[in-house]
Formats: sequence, C-alpha cells, structure tokens
Amino acid sequence: MIFQVITQKDIAVVHEKSLEILERAGINVDSPKILDMMEQAGCVVDRGKNNIRFPRGLVEECLKLAPGQFALGSLDGKNAPPSRRNPTK
Repeated sequence: MIFQVITQKDIAVVHEKSLEILERAGINVDSPKILDMMEQAGCVVDRGKNNIRFPRGLVEECLKLAPGQFALGSLDGKNAPPSRRNPTK
C-alpha cells in the first residue's frame, strides 16, 4: 500500500526549493572538522560565518547514491512500513 500525501508536481517544487536554499543560504555548522570535510567534498565554505553552501550538482550526485527505498523503524519492531524516495516508481 502506498500512501501519498502530495502530488509528484508538489514533490518536484519542494525538491527545487530545497536545492535553492542549500545552494544560496546553506547551513551553519560550528565544527571546524565538518567545515573541512564539506569543503573537501566540494561545498562552498565561509569559515568566518561557519556556513556551508551546497552546489546543486553535488546534492544531485549524492541523491543518486542514496537508496531508493528504506525501512522506517517502529517502537514494536513490527509495524514499520517501507518508505520510497519516489512512490510512483
């Protein structure tokens, strides 16, 4: 059984806006080790602001490496429905 709350068009809009936020605003991280790691991975790092911005292409490449399906956990260990990145595939 697949339960879909939003449409594929809505998913595409959320994805696009997420990429824009990661690329333009990024995230703030207080760990010099993480800043180093992300800079080596190809992110844009502003050490003065502890900010990491993620190039769109890097995010897209990382998403290709992520599994398309994974199991959600549950407290009882029995009722964990599968989750898919793209429910229509």
